Amino acid sequence: MDATTFAPLLTPEGWQLLANLPDYQPDQALKVAVALRKQGYSPELIAAALTQQRLRDKAQAKFGPYAQRMLFTPDGVEQASRLQVAALHAQRFVKAGVKHVADMGCGIGSDTLALAELGLQVSAVEMDEATAALATVNLMPYEQVQVINADATSLDLAQLGVDAIFADPARRANGRRISDPEAWSPALSTVLSWRQQVPNLGVKVAPGIDYAALPRDAHVQWISDHGAVIEAGIWCGDLALEGSGRSALVIDDDGAHLRRSILPGGVRVITEDVPGLRSASVGYWFGVGSRDERPGQEGSTHFLEHLLFKGTARRSAAEIATAFDMIGGESNAATSKEHTSYYARVQASDMPVALDIVTDMVTSSLLDPKEVETERGVIVSELAEAADDPSDLAHETFVKSVFGQDTELGRPVGGTAQAVVDVPRDAVWDHYQRNYASDTLIVAAAGHVNHDQICQQVSEQLAQVGWSTDTQAVPRARRSEVSQLQQLKPQDMYVERESEQSHVYLGTPGIAIGDERRWPLSVMTTILGGGMSSRLFQSIREQRGLAYTTYAFDLSYADAGAFGIYAGCAKENVDQVLELMSAQWERLASDGVSEQELERARGQLRGSMVLGGEDSLARMGRLGRAEVSTGRLRSMAENLRLLDAVDAEQVRQVAAWLANGPRAQVVVGQR
Repeated sequence: MDATTFAPLLTPEGWQLLANLPDYQPDQALKVAVALRKQGYSPELIAAALTQQRLRDKAQAKFGPYAQRMLFTPDGVEQASRLQVAALHAQRFVKAGVKHVADMGCGIGSDTLALAELGLQVSAVEMDEATAALATVNLMPYEQVQVINADATSLDLAQLGVDAIFADPARRANGRRISDPEAWSPALSTVLSWRQQVPNLGVKVAPGIDYAALPRDAHVQWISDHGAVIEAGIWCGDLALEGSGRSALVIDDDGAHLRRSILPGGVRVITEDVPGLRSASVGYWFGVGSRDERPGQEGSTHFLEHLLFKGTARRSAAEIATAFDMIGGESNAATSKEHTSYYARVQASDMPVALDIVTDMVTSSLLDPKEVETERGVIVSELAEAADDPSDLAHETFVKSVFGQDTELGRPVGGTAQAVVDVPRDAVWDHYQRNYASDTLIVAAAGHVNHDQICQQVSEQLAQVGWSTDTQAVPRARRSEVSQLQQLKPQDMYVERESEQSHVYLGTPGIAIGDERRWPLSVMTTILGGGMSSRLFQSIREQRGLAYTTYAFDLSYADAGAFGIYAGCAKENVDQVLELMSAQWERLASDGVSEQELERARGQLRGSMVLGGEDSLARMGRLGRAEVSTGRLRSMAENLRLLDAVDAEQVRQVAAWLANGPRAQVVVGQR
């Protein structure tokens, strides 16, 4: 593109025409051009104005209101940073204490604009004469900006007097992307060499860049904007606020910023900064659960959940409790078959205190022998209480039925009472030392949080207690990344027990946690047994009055899953209820679902997700579970889009797949 293309606009007449163009559809361009020609405008000016208006309309998504006062080139619109992202770049320079930035390859000036808005002095360098002219126009409101039409590789950086560089190498030519970094203009290796003169260097690169091309001593951050990964940034020197490593930032529809970093030692930190919240929640997650217990360690995972609150080298159990009470915070822990978490919810200003306490707990627990014996009695009582509850017993029986009685997934999370009585303190200690480490730790935080401050504090505390801070360390592989899918053989089970009602299950193997059919399954489960409008509820309770409670559910793990239908009924109704449960399941699999049912299920799930996921604790939990299980860190907006994309045929297909699998009946009570 040469300057003659838009030169007619750089006149009072040109600016006036561009400002006063009428709204029109693309297929009306010829009609508008004819009308303007009759008004006396030259063909060159009309063409320039109409072309520029089309580019402005296209740029609206990136630049918002700024687009209507800027001039663009086609390649400039494609490569320019979105204004929100450019603002994040600019904030990084400000936080690093930079005063004067050289924007090498400034293009039409999008990043320069953001830097100037924050008061930074900018030398904006652009080799293409026409593009440099556009940048000059776009940046005229900023007195501290100088546009230089020159080859960036030929400039004397010392003479410019800059203390930082931002580079956006040209990655397009003739409307096509260039994938080879050494074919960019300038080449990536050339750009990276500039840090020998100016250490504070930031480079915008394509998000699909080969990892081998990235310098290991820099920080690289990928940015996703509303579900689309749009760029990566290489940050060196003081601009690497997070230190060397890799991270991701997700910008959500509600203005939340989701970031992920890998710290030395392989620690993963995931945060979601949510504007407007005064609270913050943090969780320390480990990808270890009851299925990871070795023989003789059964019950150790749940044992640790209790014991880590019972004292460290720095704090007694009472002091841990008092520390949370002093700030009005909440703390707890949760154990599952595949992960364990320790978490706290506090006022945002008290996040450093929460981090200090929880880090101390998970890294420096003493597992005092006296506390072990005290908690042994507490846990045995807890298990006895669960065993006395027929519904808890029924659920555990269902799990054994589908996954197998003596398998790692089939055994109870908390172990049996006898296992807890028998497990020695040294076995629990071995489980703790083997599985709690930097490369297994995930720190998830949400609410009004500062990602960089959390990373810094966690890194410092882990170093103080002697956990690994090896810069070459990587996180341990997720279970879902190394596990092979299991072939399950469910078995019928009947546990006779005196109770007011019988607990009835119908189940089959389901999908693993990473299965792409997750959303169709959720919709199917909701239609079949997800509320008062569900088929099971209407058929079994409302029409026949055979049960008070009935529902459908699914369980998903790294290498296996289960789908189940439940009802609680009188013993004389067990067989009829089982027949109705099976009939409704098979009818859905064969006949599918109506559009009305589909829309109702979407609405039900949508409401449940939003209403149950807005507070800081829920957001933190979503981040932690995603990172520990699959690594798919999806925003609420993206999850809602995936839900809305589910269609009736997808629901029928997953129902049919489940219905064709091996099936088991479980009854706890009498029949």
